[in-house]
Amino acid sequence: MKRALKISWYFTVALLAAELLWLILPIPSQWVEWYYTSGLFAALITPLVAVHQLIPISMSALVLIIIVPCFLVLAFLGIRRARKREVTWRTIAWAGFQCIAVIFVLVYGWFLVTFGIGYRREAIESRLDLAQADRISRADLDATLDEMLAIISANLENPEVRDELGALKSIRGAMGDLTEEWDGHRPPLPVNVKRLPAGLLVFLGAYGVNSPYFMEPHVDAALPSHAVVSTGAHEFAHVAGFSGEADATLAGLLAGLRADHRYARYASALAAYANLCAELGPDDQRTRFDALPAEALNDLRAEANIYQKFTRDVTRSVFQPMFHSYLVTQGVDEGIEDYSRGSRMFVNAWRKGLGKTTDNGG
Repeated sequence: MKRALKISWYFTVALLAAELLWLILPIPSQWVEWYYTSGLFAALITPLVAVHQLIPISMSALVLIIIVPCFLVLAFLGIRRARKREVTWRTIAWAGFQCIAVIFVLVYGWFLVTFGIGYRREAIESRLDLAQADRISRADLDATLDEMLAIISANLENPEVRDELGALKSIRGAMGDLTEEWDGHRPPLPVNVKRLPAGLLVFLGAYGVNSPYFMEPHVDAALPSHAVVSTGAHEFAHVAGFSGEADATLAGLLAGLRADHRYARYASALAAYANLCAELGPDDQRTRFDALPAEALNDLRAEANIYQKFTRDVTRSVFQPMFHSYLVTQGVDEGIEDYSRGSRMFVNAWRKGLGKTTDNGG
């Protein structure tokens, strides 16, 4: 028993050293592409997706709900046994610290293996030979907005017959095609995205989240249908191996616009249109939103109402800086501004013709 504990302790220390080296050393992005994206990640994604699709609800949330109470109960029982043996509180505290430290090292190590290493991939602008995201002309921006408006208008559907599941299924296929073109392998994407309780993610300042431990995509159940589709596309991109928010934004929008489903194209074009309007001044924004069909404008208003209903200034002031810091520690220098970079990259990619098909005006 002592030998096994000693070996496990050595393993934990070695893993901690490897994690620290990962955070400190500038690992070449080509190594990440060769050994991780095309190797380790490609091998792990199949069993991970297969596992979380065994149940219709969030496996990540279920595991969390089970593990946390079990940990607290075991900690309580351990402390009670230790006190019966007259172990000092100082010794108990040190043992507890060691236990928590080991858990943190193991959990962070698994995060890196399944998702975190992907943040160090080669810049997607380089892989796709795109212009830098901070270099978009007003002419390109206006032309892209005009084309998104045309796609929105051409793919409008009656809200009563919108096929959300069909749209997500179509995006799943388009994401597989896109990833195969860009990365040389086709990831086994999940059939659908899972819902978390209405308002939970929006309250925290997000529409969706990909659980990195199972590569399990989620959306907030409160979102209107079009936002479920566009957010689902973004989360599918994370599962496909696009860890960075800019990369996932670009891949999600292009996959949605390439999909062979009207509602998928509508939702993705509307998301792109709203994102790109944020690059304009107030007067130009108003003009662009006034140009939308009434139905599309109502969809954006419904989305804004959900956001206003569930978000609070205090949560935004806490969780947005936390998420920004998390992205920076993973090597994303722009932090939460990486989302905007993805929208600007989309303009360059769209002008280059990367997402255009005969169905969306290409």
